[in-house]
Amino acid sequence: MTGTRSSIGAWSKHTFWSLIATSVALGVVLLALNGPFSNIRNLLLVMFVTQVLPLVIAVLVYSRIYPTVTLLELLGVAIWGYIGISIAGVFGYFAFAGPSSGYPGPTQEMVNDITRFLLTTAVVGSIYAIAASVRDCPLLTGIVLLGVPVGRFILYTIV
Repeated sequence: MTGTRSSIGAWSKHTFWSLIATSVALGVVLLALNGPFSNIRNLLLVMFVTQVLPLVIAVLVYSRIYPTVTLLELLGVAIWGYIGISIAGVFGYFAFAGPSSGYPGPTQEMVNDITRFLLTTAVVGSIYAIAASVRDCPLLTGIVLLGVPVGRFILYTIV
């Protein structure tokens, strides 16, 4: 299946990086608003910001670097990213942050969530950027994308 140039690839650098920066800022603001003194404290919001938003940013980066990506391929790498991030999150939680570690308190929890969001965005975005840059070799792209759950799991050792 041949691809056509994505509309993201046609955006100016300024527009593209403004969207990325706005998405990152939105994630930090949502996590801060969900912080210790909030009436809307919601685990689903935290899960959205720490799992889905980094993936959206990573897919945007992938399609910017590899502008002839097909919609089917983009959907595939997005689904793989979500599965990889989710599985690694579950294993990471039980390996490093499970019930035995105790509750750090609401302020530290917010700091941990923001740090986890920023690091997940950086790691997954970097992996997707590398995968898109070696897209001419599909096997190598697949191997690089296997790094998504590994990178997310390693984040749990840090945060």
